Amino acid sequence: MLNEINKSILNWDMQTVRKQYEILIKISPQYIPLYIKFLYQCGLLEDVLSLSSKEVDISLITTANYDDFINGLIKLVNDKIENITTINYPFIENEILEIYKLNYIIKEKKVSVDLGTKIIETIFYKQTNQKSISRIYAYTILFNYFKEQSEWKYFVNIRTLSIWMNEYLYNTNGSNKYTKILIEILNKHYNCFSKSDKPKVAIVVAGILRGFYQMNIHAIVNYLAKPLNADIFLFSWDEFATWHGLPNLANFSMRHFPEIKPLFPFDGAKLKNTFPNTYKKLNKEHYEKLDKHYFEQWPEFIGIMLENQSNFENTIVHQINNKIYNRSNFESDEFKALSSNLLKMYYANHKAKELIIEHENKNNFKYDYIIRIRPDTFPRNIDLADLSKLRENEIACHSWSAGIDDKVYYGRRNEMMKYLSLYEYGKKDDFNFHINAFSKPFVVESCHRTQLDWLLANNLVLRSSDLLNSFMQSYNNIFHISYFPDISETLKEDIKIIKQNKSISKYELDFCLRCFDRYKRSISQKRELLNNNFYETMLYYAKHAKSIVDIELSKEEGQLSLKPKVEILQYNSQQIINTAKSRIKNQLSYKLGQAMIANSKSLWGYIRMPYILSYIKETHQKNQQLYQEKIKANPSLKLPPLESYPDYNEAIKIKEHLSYKLGEALINADKSKLKLGYLTLWFKCKNITKEHKDNHQIIKTTP
Repeated sequence: MLNEINKSILNWDMQTVRKQYEILIKISPQYIPLYIKFLYQCGLLEDVLSLSSKEVDISLITTANYDDFINGLIKLVNDKIENITTINYPFIENEILEIYKLNYIIKEKKVSVDLGTKIIETIFYKQTNQKSISRIYAYTILFNYFKEQSEWKYFVNIRTLSIWMNEYLYNTNGSNKYTKILIEILNKHYNCFSKSDKPKVAIVVAGILRGFYQMNIHAIVNYLAKPLNADIFLFSWDEFATWHGLPNLANFSMRHFPEIKPLFPFDGAKLKNTFPNTYKKLNKEHYEKLDKHYFEQWPEFIGIMLENQSNFENTIVHQINNKIYNRSNFESDEFKALSSNLLKMYYANHKAKELIIEHENKNNFKYDYIIRIRPDTFPRNIDLADLSKLRENEIACHSWSAGIDDKVYYGRRNEMMKYLSLYEYGKKDDFNFHINAFSKPFVVESCHRTQLDWLLANNLVLRSSDLLNSFMQSYNNIFHISYFPDISETLKEDIKIIKQNKSISKYELDFCLRCFDRYKRSISQKRELLNNNFYETMLYYAKHAKSIVDIELSKEEGQLSLKPKVEILQYNSQQIINTAKSRIKNQLSYKLGQAMIANSKSLWGYIRMPYILSYIKETHQKNQQLYQEKIKANPSLKLPPLESYPDYNEAIKIKEHLSYKLGEALINADKSKLKLGYLTLWFKCKNITKEHKDNHQIIKTTP
C-alpha cells in the first residue's frame, strides 16, 4: 500500500493519497503518524487534530510537548484567519501556516488571480525550505481551483514557473501531467502569435438612447469594443429621450439630480394634486431626432438600425396592453409605461440579433462571444480572459433578489442567441408570458423574474458579471436627462390656484419653485461642461457627484436662499468653494497660519514646521496655476467677486483671526528684501498672538 501511496504522490494526485491513507490506517494503525505528517504538510491542521492522541507519535511533525502542541492547535483552528501568523503560533512553520490559510481561502472562494499568483510564487521562489509535498499540494489545489473557475489569466501568469518547475525540480509523472494540462489550457484560450485565432466578439447595443447619450457611447466604444477588437450592432429608435416624464418622483430626484439637496419635497400624488397643470406637462415624455451619422464616425459600428418608436407603440404595444387591461383591469400610467418599455427591450434585442445574423451570413463566419448592453449603461474594461471564463450554457449578468438586471449580459454565441430570442417566443405565444407577468397580484419584480424564467427555460446557468461599472453607474443616471420642459405658463396657472386655495404654505411653494429652477439650471450646466471638456467632465461627475448650486433652507426667515457653489475642476485635488468664508479660508495666509498654530504645540512640531509650510505654499501655488489654466480655457468657471457672496460681511471678519494674521506676517517676511523679514518674524508673531489674546479677553469681559 505504501508503494501505491508513493506512486500517487509522484502522480501529484493528493486526493487519492488521502483515500489510500484512510484505507491503510484502518488496516495498520501504526501508519497513523505517517498520515498525520502528510496532512500536516498539506496544511490540513483540523484533520491532524482529529487524528492526534497521546497514543500517537507526533514527533514527525513537531518537537514540542504533546499537550502544548495540541492546545496550540485547538486555539489555531478556532482563531480568525487574519490572526494566524508565526508570531501568534511560533510552534508551526510559516509555510505550513500559509498553506493552512490557502486551504481556507480556497474553500471560501476568496482567491483572486493576483493573490493566487503571489502565493504560488512565494512558495516556489522565496520559501526555499518548503517541503516537497507542501509545494506540490499548494500548486495542485491552486491549479485545480483556477481551472474550475476558467481563470486562464492565472495560467498565463504561472506558465514560466510551471515549465521551470517541471524541468528542474520534479520531472515526475505528476509534473508532466500538469504541464500538459497547462499547455492545453493556454492553447485553447491564449494565442500570443496568431491574431486570426483570437475570438470574434459582437457587442449588441439595444434600447433607447437617453439624455447625454454620447457619454455612454464613448465608453462602450473605448472601454469595450476597442480592447476586444469587437464589432458593434446598434438597434434603437429614430428619436432619443431627452425627458422621460415623472414615473416616480422621489426616485426621479434622487437618481437624476442627486446634487440638489434637499430632494423634491412631494411625491408624485401630491405634486399632481398641488400642481396639476405643471404635473401634466412634466409627465409627458420628450424626444429629439437621432442622427444616425453620429455613430458612423466609429468603424466599430458594423450594423445600425433605427426604427420609428410610435409605429411600434401603436401596433404591438397597444394590442398587448389592451390584453393586459382586459385581464387585470390595470390602467395605471406606470404599468403601461413599464409594459411598453419591456416589450421595446425584447424587440430591440430581437432586431439586434437579426443584424448579427445578417452580417455573419454575408461574411461567412460566426462570432464566438456576444455582449449585450443597454445604451444608457456605463461599462468597465473587459478582456478576452473574462469572456473565456464562460462555459457552454452559461450567461454572465448581474442579478438581485427580484431577478435579472437587464443592463448588461454576455456569453458564448449560441447561448446569447437563445437569450436574445424572447421576442420571437412571445410572437408564437401571443405574448402570454408578458401578459401573465402583469396579472394580479402584480409586483414590479415580476418583470425581472420573467427574464430569469426565460434563462432557466433555455437551460442557461447564471454567472456573476464583472462588466458593469457599478461605481460609474451610480452616477450615470444624472446624464439620462438633457432637457427640462418649459413650465413657466403652467406654473402661473397652478400658483394662482394654490394662492386661492392655500393648499400649501408660501415656504413650500418657494421651495418647489426653487427645485424646478435648479433642475433646469443643472441640465444646462451639465451640457456646458460636456461641450467644453467631454472626458474630463465624464470622469469628474462619476467620481464627484457634487452640486453646482445648493438649495439651502432658512426656517427662521421662512424663505429660501441660493448659495453659489462653483466647482473648479482640478487634476490633483478638488476644491469646493461655495461661500465667501470658504474662499477666505482657502487663501494662503489662512492655511499657513493654521499650520503654524497646529505645529507650535510641541518640539517636534517646531522641527517639522518649515517643511510643512513649504509644502502648503508649493501645493497652493500649483492649485492656483491649475485654476488659471481652467478659467483661461473656460472663463465661465471664474469665481465671482467676494463681495457678491451673501456671507461677505461675516466672512471678512476671518481676516482678523489669529490664523490669518500669522500667515499674513509669514508671507510678508518671505516677500521682504533679501528675506530680512524673517529676522523679526518671531517677534511679530509673538506680538500678533498677544494682541489677539488681549482682544479676546476684552470681548469676554465686556458686558
